[in-house]
Amino acid sequence: MRRRLMILTLALTLTAALPILAVPPVAYDGYFSIDSVEAHPGEQISVAVRLNNNSVDFSALMIPIRYNSPYLTLDSVSFAGSLIPNDFNGIHFDYSDVQLVKVSYLPPTIGTYPLPTISATEGVIAELFFSISDQATSGFILLDSAEADTPIVVGTDTVTHIWVGAVISGPDDDSVYFPAVSSGGIDVRVPTGIEDGTDEPNLPTEFALSQNYPNPFNPTTSIEFSLPRSGHVSLEVFNVLGQLVSTPWDGQAPAGTHRVEFDASAMPSGIYFYRLTHDGGAMTRKMVLVK
Repeated sequence: MRRRLMILTLALTLTAALPILAVPPVAYDGYFSIDSVEAHPGEQISVAVRLNNNSVDFSALMIPIRYNSPYLTLDSVSFAGSLIPNDFNGIHFDYSDVQLVKVSYLPPTIGTYPLPTISATEGVIAELFFSISDQATSGFILLDSAEADTPIVVGTDTVTHIWVGAVISGPDDDSVYFPAVSSGGIDVRVPTGIEDGTDEPNLPTEFALSQNYPNPFNPTTSIEFSLPRSGHVSLEVFNVLGQLVSTPWDGQAPAGTHRVEFDASAMPSGIYFYRLTHDGGAMTRKMVLVK
């Protein structure tokens, strides 16, 4: 029980230090991953953090993510559409001075055992929303977890493992796992302004979801997305509680660039998230309705 309380307390700490656990590692094949996305200077972009290949029921998790770039600002973290159940708590702490954000899941109650668990093989843990400076230069901005397993010899023959980094824990005291983290990032592309010398429109080469315009908006805004091939597409809008409030598009769409006019006349002011789901994956962005 003491180990369990230590894990949950570390997840809630308000210091800039990463979590430190003096516990032996348990074999675990699951891992966290951070998406890689393409963006341009001046854009707002979302990056998904995912759970992969999980085989255990867990009660809490935490992943500290560094975003080391002078051109990047973390705007918010959303748990809308993630794998977290409604009764669990999704929280984050943003230490902007060191460009570190800690994303955590915590159970609805602490100190009551056994703890409730989440059963999920894979899924989105959270979405990180960043703003990219207008002054950003071309290049890849790495998003990764600072982590290390450091053995420390105590006395003559006792080895203690000091773990710094990502943690996932089950409902009992001995279920503590240290997932590997597959890094991702933001590939910043600065347009060159060079024309290709043809009057024929080119089809998109990849799936893309653009930032809505205008943003903030009242009460209508345009949402544009691009498809390199035809297929079924779903465009959904969620509120900050993760509740689906509108589905502007749900059906087949041909290859090309599409623009959807979204009318929020019947919705209250606030922050919303729109998600594009297609056979190549899913992308999410944030928009703000101000009336």
